[in-house]
Amino acid sequence: MIKIAIVLIFLSTAFCLSSHAQVVGGSWRGIVLLKSDKAEVEKLLGKPKGKSDIYETEKETVTVWYNKGFCKENKKSTWNVKRDTVVGMIVSPKLSVDISKYVGGDLKNFEKNADKEFKGTFLYLNSDESLEIETKISNDGVEEVIYTAYRPLKSELNLRCEKR
Repeated sequence: MIKIAIVLIFLSTAFCLSSHAQVVGGSWRGIVLLKSDKAEVEKLLGKPKGKSDIYETEKETVTVWYNKGFCKENKKSTWNVKRDTVVGMIVSPKLSVDISKYVGGDLKNFEKNADKEFKGTFLYLNSDESLEIETKISNDGVEEVIYTAYRPLKSELNLRCEKR
């Protein structure tokens, strides 16, 4: 009986930590912006749907943007990192997720702004501007996550290609 209780405590702690770890700017589930490449993403998430870079997990839809190559190699590149390196991601939960549970209840490092066009929709931006969470108020009053956008950290802006 004690072993079962210990296992349940361990599993619930692991679940809480994993859901909190989802919202760290610059990375998601081991995919690190400006470092991870397409092969690593596909190892974690499987092959994308069709010809797009949209991946399906059991709980999320994940859209990934890849770099086109180093700045000097390709004029369409936005970051000075190798081809097929992750430069941005949007993660959209498939099921309703309460914002307070999604970030482990810790929103102190986020600025919240109401969307001026869509009533009941809010945008949270972390202090580094590497993480954006859009939410909406559901019919039953719960603030649900629509998506989380992951961008490179401010400390990595030196890797951005110059505008042409």
